[in-house]
Amino acid sequence: MSSPDSAPHDGRRTPRRFVFSVHGNSMARASDRTEAALIILLVVIWVLCLPLAAAGGSKLWADIAGTDRPQQQTYSTTAELLAPTEFEHVSADGTPMGGTSSVQARWSGANGLEETGEIQAATGLTAGTRIQIWLDRSGVVTTPPVSSTTAAVQAVIVATVCWVGLGLLLAAIFWIARRRLNKARFESPRRVRRLHVDRNYATPSLLKPL
Repeated sequence: MSSPDSAPHDGRRTPRRFVFSVHGNSMARASDRTEAALIILLVVIWVLCLPLAAAGGSKLWADIAGTDRPQQQTYSTTAELLAPTEFEHVSADGTPMGGTSSVQARWSGANGLEETGEIQAATGLTAGTRIQIWLDRSGVVTTPPVSSTTAAVQAVIVATVCWVGLGLLLAAIFWIARRRLNKARFESPRRVRRLHVDRNYATPSLLKPL
């Protein structure tokens, strides 16, 4: 540090104290001022990106929940399995591993007529088991609609990960820049000493008496 006030009493420097100690300090080196300006710049960028992350998360929530377009009309019905699903696999300690498999089933369509087809059901189910399925307007089996809560949770997770990831990237940029600045700080005194030594050797020596 260029002055005792720029470092805490415990010998560790915090970015906040460092930035404020450099401001208005005539003893601060150019590298100190550069580091302080870089800290301010990166923090400002990170903070300004928070509304962008929030806006992106809101857009993602709208895309997942389908609130920005007409919601596809789906309805649920009960399907009866016509055959057992695949055997349920278990881990070495006996814990069920779960999973799904394709199986033939029958259900009542919107017109009340019985329909049969292939659906996805959890493994380990026997024939005759009744499960809930979802159909679209044309009566085709489709995936369950995503609830608003699920969409909001997914959007918040994605936005948070992106914002924190940006913070880590900016921290890495600061770490690389600070290493270069520290290298320049260490090289500067050596350069001055070498220049001083070179000047001493270049000065003519006094004539020795005969």
